Amino acid sequence: MIKDRLSRRHLLLGMGSRWAEGVAFNTWAVFVISYGTGTLHLGRQPILLSVMAAAATMVFFIPVFGRLADRVDRRRLYTMGIVLLAAATHPALVLLGTGNTFVIVVTIVLVLGVVYPIVYAPEASLFAELFPTRVRYTGISVVYQLSGIVASGLTPLILAYLLRSAGGEISLIVGYVVVVSVISAVCTLAMRKRDMYTERVDDQAHDAAHHVLRESVQ
Repeated sequence: MIKDRLSRRHLLLGMGSRWAEGVAFNTWAVFVISYGTGTLHLGRQPILLSVMAAAATMVFFIPVFGRLADRVDRRRLYTMGIVLLAAATHPALVLLGTGNTFVIVVTIVLVLGVVYPIVYAPEASLFAELFPTRVRYTGISVVYQLSGIVASGLTPLILAYLLRSAGGEISLIVGYVVVVSVISAVCTLAMRKRDMYTERVDDQAHDAAHHVLRESVQ
């Protein structure tokens, strides 16, 4: 049972943080198939092959960004990935509309295979640092699985509805992705990292304020 205030706060922040990751994956691995074949009238095979190629590319880039996450601040790396995914949404959807098979393959591979791993690779460690050992499994499970209902399960339905509401235009989809990304970025930056071994909470803002106050008194 999660009782301490920081862990309860991290439940909400973690679910908010994962929102953009779930939306990104289901946009480029699920929704893009129906969008490409149903709205853009592209062949199903090139889209499916593009997603498969992106999945194969992820096999390489997930360890790369996972290693990088062990060397830098995971929160900042995750946030950078969120920003890049949001920024890539509009141009990527426009490029899909060209109908050029090579462009489509490169676009999906870059977004899903290269950029998406920036958020997926550090995710497990990022969420593990949010909770003390006594509630860590519970915390991570709630953050990942419960948020997945909205972040993952509903994304294709939401995007299909927005696409139909906009008469086939991508404006509402882009707007939705950007709003979700802003929320997730704010939630990620608001997290307070907990050392997984010593369980010390990293509160850089508090430490900086305390340092300034001490210097002013001296």
